[in-house]
Amino acid sequence: MRSVCHQKYRLIRRLVELGAEGKEMTEQEELIQDIRERLGEMPNNLLAFTTTIGQRYSMTEDKIMPLVMKEAEALGVNYRIGSSSG
Repeated sequence: MRSVCHQKYRLIRRLVELGAEGKEMTEQEELIQDIRERLGEMPNNLLAFTTTIGQRYSMTEDKIMPLVMKEAEALGVNYRIGSSSG
């Protein structure tokens, strides 16, 4: 599992490098990069995070939630869905 996370991390780093080299990223690549960058900045409420990203990219939550969950797991980000009541 760790090697898969490491491979994804290397892929994202390469996408960032390609962007720095002036090569245009696809919208999907840009979305993934944005998700990964923001996962470290946002509260660990996955629903709120997904709503924010979805609004930014004009995507519904049901379309973006699986991608956000996958990237959060790949980065080892602990998250919760919804708000805590305790």
